[in-house]
Amino acid sequence: MLHHARPAPRARFRRRGGQAADGLGGLSEHELAAVLASVPDGVIVADRAGRLLGANRAALSLTGCASTGDLRHSLRHQADDFEVHDLAGRPVPPRDWPLARALRGETFVRVELRIRRGAGGEERVLSFGGGPVPRPAGREPTAVLAIRDVTVERARLEDRERVGDQLMQEHSQMVAAVAEVVDATGALIALGALVPVGVIVADAGGRVLLRNDAATTILGRKVTTLAEAAAACAALSEHAVDPDMLPLRRALVDAVAAESTLAFRVAGADERVTVRARPVRGIAGEIVGVVAVIERTRDGARVLDG
Repeated sequence: MLHHARPAPRARFRRRGGQAADGLGGLSEHELAAVLASVPDGVIVADRAGRLLGANRAALSLTGCASTGDLRHSLRHQADDFEVHDLAGRPVPPRDWPLARALRGETFVRVELRIRRGAGGEERVLSFGGGPVPRPAGREPTAVLAIRDVTVERARLEDRERVGDQLMQEHSQMVAAVAEVVDATGALIALGALVPVGVIVADAGGRVLLRNDAATTILGRKVTTLAEAAAACAALSEHAVDPDMLPLRRALVDAVAAESTLAFRVAGADERVTVRARPVRGIAGEIVGVVAVIERTRDGARVLDG
């Protein structure tokens, strides 16, 4: 950003010969100077040759100039005194700088540029508006340039954009991680009718994304959440079991891989059901889902006939 200048004299408008100029828009020199002094934005007025006719205190401060004489010198040597880049960091040639555009007769608003005065100056983001000033016939054409410091606003906007991009990237990584798990368990899902291994894939909120037929058969019902699956296991167990202590819940709540073997009593037959579950982590290590495998055995042997 540009450095702050020392307080400057009130804005003055002069003819080339040094005489006080007629006020713009019918205002006297003193009236115009009073108006400009009260404007919070920087204002610069120049003739068609680029010579400074006047500037208010805000303009001097924003351009890093100590006086109108300092600013007048900088305008004559602006290519040497200022570095100008667009918001993407690309250099802007002097012919496309705001004052040059206004002197060519262009009218524009909210053109934001990165401005630095001198190699050691601080960079500021300034917003420019400008254009030609209508003048009576025979009067010398002039141009006006309004300047506002938007460095803080631009930084906040860019921070919000960066945070938004980061959140979108994290969301994409989370979706990709869960999709990878879904793809990896696709074979088990397809083979569920032949091999009685139940497979459940859930997201980070415990909502079931995938569930094969074998899981439904073993649990005795279709479950839509890991909490429902854990409750179903507890209900079928011959012994009292805390659903929250089962692997289905621990993988999500405690973020640990866990395994339990339960004694089920189904249709008068004793079964051993092994429940395994593990958390699925994203790139940053966060929990993005859970994969659970439910396998039933009878007398220690895997059941193959369903």
